[in-house]
Amino acid sequence: MVKYLTKEWLEAGMNAINADPEIREAAKNLTAIFQHVVTDVPNSNENIYFTSGYKDGIVTEMKMENVKNPTYKLTAKYEDWKQFHSGKLNFLDFVLKGKLKVEGKFPQDINIPKLIEKLSQIIANIPTEF
Repeated sequence: MVKYLTKEWLEAGMNAINADPEIREAAKNLTAIFQHVVTDVPNSNENIYFTSGYKDGIVTEMKMENVKNPTYKLTAKYEDWKQFHSGKLNFLDFVLKGKLKVEGKFPQDINIPKLIEKLSQIIANIPTEF
């Protein structure tokens, strides 16, 4: 079991995502850096930042860092990220209920909502201590 929002959790996520051939096929044209911003972190006055980098559908890196000029910036409160990453909140509700703020224009040749929903299912299956 890995602790949520740690380097170990990101590594487990990267390994699980890269092991899934369906994800690699769905994201084969995706080259981007996603900046994830976690706000309203319990017992902290600071946000948590992590990035995930993709090149041709492969996750090339996941790091606990705040990068400048990401391709996409995804911002949500800690409790909403937790619900999403545990599989209790689907991507469509995450966006339509205004819980996730998305900056950046998604490419037309990739079904990003479907891809992110599949990614969230993989992440939700990682044994995680929240």
